[in-house]
This record gives sequence, structure tokens and C-alpha cells, in this order.
Amino acid sequence: MLFERAAIIGVGLIGGSMGLAVRRRGLVGRVTGVARTQATLDRALAVGAADDVTTDAAEAVADADFVYLATPVRSMPAIMERIAPHLPDGCLVTDGGSTKREVLDAASALPAGVDFVGGHPLAGSEQSGPSAASSDLFAGTVYFLTPVATTDASALARMRELVAGIGAQAIEVDPHGHDRMLAGTSHLPHLVAAALCNAVAQLPDLSQFAGGGFRETTRIAAGQPEMWRDILLSNADEVSASLAHLREGLEGWEAALARADGDALMELLERARAVREGLEES
Repeated sequence: MLFERAAIIGVGLIGGSMGLAVRRRGLVGRVTGVARTQATLDRALAVGAADDVTTDAAEAVADADFVYLATPVRSMPAIMERIAPHLPDGCLVTDGGSTKREVLDAASALPAGVDFVGGHPLAGSEQSGPSAASSDLFAGTVYFLTPVATTDASALARMRELVAGIGAQAIEVDPHGHDRMLAGTSHLPHLVAAALCNAVAQLPDLSQFAGGGFRETTRIAAGQPEMWRDILLSNADEVSASLAHLREGLEGWEAALARADGDALMELLERARAVREGLEES
């Protein structure tokens, strides 16, 4: 057992899956789940994501030696401010947010004696809530850890052990590099899927004529809007930079269509296929 008592603040898909994973693998003695609504808490208990629940985050962390933040990223600074006076010495705090810089800035104000290690599991679903949680959500996935110069080595080691315990592979990355890379590989794709849905929303009989390609391309647009709003805002500079690259690329496609330039279109399509096939080989 790595921790005696954990408080998971936000027992939706990620937090609920973490609760299920650590409980079923015996990594934590007791898990307290925290959420804003009783309905979410009741469901977290029903699926086995927590042993007990509360709406009071300060109460939940008072005797915890491990705290996991799994709320929308822009809510995390306020949560950390709320729980900071109640965190016991030696407590390890981490998060599962998709962006890291704002979270790490907020964590720098946590009291002495409390360790923080930034984290981001590269796992998820367009579904949300504890009903979508799975104890195997993290199994076989990459789990980013984002230590900084002040990160305690023993706390980082415990996080690596926890990540291995839930079946994921820990990879340490620089927080700025993390946000830059994820802007292109995760945040921009979600924005594009949402924009594509909005662009064709007025087409008649959309549900009847939307084939598998459209449905698969836009699947992630069904993700929780509050969570994705916060991700896009907290990484706005890097997402904007990725969007600028996309805009430049789209101009190339548009120019090839305007010229009826089949060779240029073939080059663009072949280049895209090579990139996509390279993902399957890695």
C-alpha cells in the first residue's frame, strides 16, 4: 500500500477511474471522493470509485496523505487555495489536468511540508461522470509527470510508483514542452472537431447523411464543454500557435482546389497518410 488515505477531488471520468484503479489494486487504504453534487457522489459510491464521499474538499483532505485533483484545470487554483490550510504535513498532492503551467503556478503557493507533482494521464473518453469511469482506463497508457526544480525527489518517486501501479508508463516532461506538444496533438484536434460540427450544423438531414468518417472525426467534440473550455483558455497561447499553423496549411489546400491542381492535392494527401501511418508503427 502506497498511501493510507486519499482524497480525490472531482470523481468524474478521470478522478473516478483513479479511485477505482487504486482501490482495486490495493494502492490506497481508503478513498474519499469529493464533488459538487450529491448525485455525482452517490454514483461514485455506487460504481466503487470511493469508500466515502463529501462535498467539502477541506474536510476530505484533513487526514489524507494523497490528494488527487481531477476537476477542470481553471478551477484548480481556487481549490488549492481552499484546501491549503487543511493539508497535513507530508501530504502528496497531484493533478490530472491536460495543461500544466497554470496548475504548477498555483501549486507553488501550497504550504511547506506539502509536496506537489504535476501529472497528466494520456487517457480519457468523450464520455464524462463516474458512470464512465473504469479501473483500467490508465492501463497501457502514457502518464506524463511534470517535475520542476523544486519537486521533492521522494514525492516524484512515489508518483512513479503509483503510475506503474495503475498500469501506466510514467514519462517526465518539462511543463512548457508538455503544453506545447499537447496543444497540437490534443487541444487543437478537439477545437477542430468542434468547429467542424458547428460548420455543418445547418446542413439538412445531417444525422442521416453523416457517415462513419464524419462521426469518427468529430467523436471527441462530444467531450465535456466545461473541461475543454478550461483547457483551451489555460493553454491559449500554444493552441493559438497551433491554430495558426493549421490556418496556413488550410490555405495550401484551398489554393490547390482553386487551381484544380491534382498533383498538389496528391502531395498533401500522401504527406498526411505518411504521418498517420507512422502513428500506427510507433
